[in-house]
Amino acid sequence: MPTALILIERDTLMMSDEMIVMAGFILIMLGVLLIFVGFLHMTFSHAPKGQGKVETGGVIMIGPIPIAFGTSSRALFYSMILAVILIVISIILVWYSKNLVVYPK
Repeated sequence: MPTALILIERDTLMMSDEMIVMAGFILIMLGVLLIFVGFLHMTFSHAPKGQGKVETGGVIMIGPIPIAFGTSSRALFYSMILAVILIVISIILVWYSKNLVVYPK
């Protein structure tokens, strides 16, 4: 049985800038919605009261400098790991953005 080849121009497969921006916006809104639904689920879940241990930690990035905090050594450890990951991501993004800039001659 012969195989039919469909030739499609290359330009028709490319997405326009507006479509990429809209896809990014939709993904961000979906992420915000998932966070909100997760917050509501945890708030109104029927977990037994008074049982369990709460540990909190976080990272505040001021430019390339991280400030890690935590209520226990375990939470602080995970916050520091998150800080290192964020530093690596910021270095990669800065390096990548410098390579995208085209200076006029």
